[in-house]
Amino acid sequence: MATAQRGRRAAEMTDNDLSPETAGQDDWAWVIEHPTVFDDDGRMSFIHGITPDDVFAAYGVPPAAVREMTLLESWGYDTSADAETACVRVALSGEWVVVMEPVRAGSLPTEPLGRAAVNHDFVTVTCNEMGPNQVSCHSPDGRSAVFLLNQPYYSLAGPSREYFDRLMHEVGLLPVPTPYSTREEVVLALAMMSREFGFTLSPETVRGPLPTALLPG
Repeated sequence: MATAQRGRRAAEMTDNDLSPETAGQDDWAWVIEHPTVFDDDGRMSFIHGITPDDVFAAYGVPPAAVREMTLLESWGYDTSADAETACVRVALSGEWVVVMEPVRAGSLPTEPLGRAAVNHDFVTVTCNEMGPNQVSCHSPDGRSAVFLLNQPYYSLAGPSREYFDRLMHEVGLLPVPTPYSTREEVVLALAMMSREFGFTLSPETVRGPLPTALLPG
């Protein structure tokens, strides 16, 4: 789908307008409020045009291993005291599948989602208290970029670097260093990507019961 058909961005903002509270980021401010996928080491991915079954199949999870769980329940998936077992949770939001890895996401492979997202719009945001914190996207129409959050150096790379450089300046992710925390930059990045690609998500969806599967390792 062409960029213009995705409801790309709001009107341009000046530097004085930019902050997670005032630069049109309200729709995503909840992602840094407890409980969140990003409370410790989490990853949230958005893929256009596939199904939850496609995601679980990419991870090699059989249908019988999938169960409905809330976000809080997923943190102690194996039911032992203070357990933190890696898992994948999947939601539908319009034509987008949202994949959430709320525990130890930084140690999980990215290849399964990469395979599932071939020839589809694909956005991923990883937030780890110990780093690295990375945002990436690719699209069949050629838009592709990757950058790190809360770094003192210019990290934006990829074929669409010039294009996303402009978008990042508009929302306050550039120039670096920014005055924001890593979590505030997560809000800015999600707001930017959601305007660019056209996906939405609610806190009720993320925190409520969703198909969830334990991941090995």
